Amino acid sequence: MAGIALTIVSCKKSSTSPGTTSNNTNNSNGFPSGTYSGLLVGAEGPTGSGVIGSGIALFFPSPVTMNGNTMSAVNTATVSAVSMNGNAFAPFFGIFYLSTTASLTFPPAAWTVTGSGSIPSFTYTNTNPLPTYTGISKMPSTIIRANNLTLSITGVSNSDQIEVEISDSTGKQQQQYISSNASSITFVSDSLEKLSACHSASINVTCVKYNPQTLSGKGFLFATEQVFQTSNNIILK
Repeated sequence: MAGIALTIVSCKKSSTSPGTTSNNTNNSNGFPSGTYSGLLVGAEGPTGSGVIGSGIALFFPSPVTMNGNTMSAVNTATVSAVSMNGNAFAPFFGIFYLSTTASLTFPPAAWTVTGSGSIPSFTYTNTNPLPTYTGISKMPSTIIRANNLTLSITGVSNSDQIEVEISDSTGKQQQQYISSNASSITFVSDSLEKLSACHSASINVTCVKYNPQTLSGKGFLFATEQVFQTSNNIILK
C-alpha cells in the first residue's frame, strides 16, 4: 500500500450522530457486503503474561470491499487524529493507525476521528461485546502436512467471522476465513506443506463481530475481535 501525505483540514464538519446501521449481509467467508471508507478494530488477545487490548484503524481514499487482502492490496488515506476511549493512536508509516498502549479496555469502544481530505470527522461508540470461543483446547496436538486437516469449530458466540491461522516456528503461516455459521474448516495438504516440517506450530482462532455504520454519508466498518491461541506447541510432521 502507498502512504498518503497527512492533510489537516481545520474547517471540516464533525459528525457526532449515532450513525445509521447498514443493512448488510456476510458472505461465506464472513466478510460484510458493501464498501467502506474505513475499518476500525478493537482487538483482545493473549500474551505470555496475560491478555492485551489493542486497536487498529485504517482509511481509504475510495470505498473498498472487505476481504482477506484489504489491508495489503489497496491504498490508504490519512487523517489528522484517531483515538479510542481517549487513547490516541499513532500513525504507522502512513498506512495504519495503531494504539499506543496494549491495555485498552472495551467494550464500549468510543472512537473519535479528526478527519482529513475525503475522510470526515466523526465520533461513534461501538457497544458490541467481545466474541467468545470455547473450543481452542480441542485443537490437535499433531499436524501431518501430507494430509488434509479438518478442524471442528464449535463453541463460538457473538461472532460474524472466524479466522483460523496455523503458524510454524519459522514464521510461515497459512490462514483461512469462514463465516461463524460454519462448523468446521479444512486446510488442504498443498497449503500445509508450505509450512516447515520438524518445527512446532500454533493455531490462532480469531473471532470477529462486525458493525457497519454510515457516518456523514460514508460507510465505516467497526469491528470487535478476540484472538484465541493454543497453549501447547503443535508438532508438524
